[in-house]
Amino acid sequence: MNTLFKIIITFFIVSRVFAAELLYDVYGIQKFTTFELGENRKFLTYNNESIVLSNLGVNGVNECRGIVEVINGKSSSNVMCRYVEENGDYNFTQFYTQRGDNEEYGVQKFQFVFGTGRWEKLVGLWCKGAGSALPEGKYMWKGKCELPDDLFKEVRDYKKPE
Repeated sequence: MNTLFKIIITFFIVSRVFAAELLYDVYGIQKFTTFELGENRKFLTYNNESIVLSNLGVNGVNECRGIVEVINGKSSSNVMCRYVEENGDYNFTQFYTQRGDNEEYGVQKFQFVFGTGRWEKLVGLWCKGAGSALPEGKYMWKGKCELPDDLFKEVRDYKKPE
């Protein structure tokens, strides 16, 4: 039993050593349109536009559209974002939560659902992020994706064919 425990601990330590992080810093403006449906229900449309900085050495612009529904204080959302990097390659990420997803309050989960160029390699990858609202509809947000070192290097070092 002691040997099994040591093997499991070693696996987790080694797996963390070989994990890279794709990091995002996002700054933008957001807008909500709210429909009040009685005392305990709201339906909101969500729109944002932002600039995106990453630790890949590439930057771009982002636009998101979606819905948020609040029933009895619990929210669900479905938001799709389109990111375009400087070379024209792009990706779509989807932020989708269901009522009762409270395991990490304030943390958003998102998934790469489509991509061209370097981003095609990340389709299916789940990531996390969190942000803060600022005055006048502005916001800032940070995202993090954990991926194997070799995949991070492949995405970082990608050269668009001419």
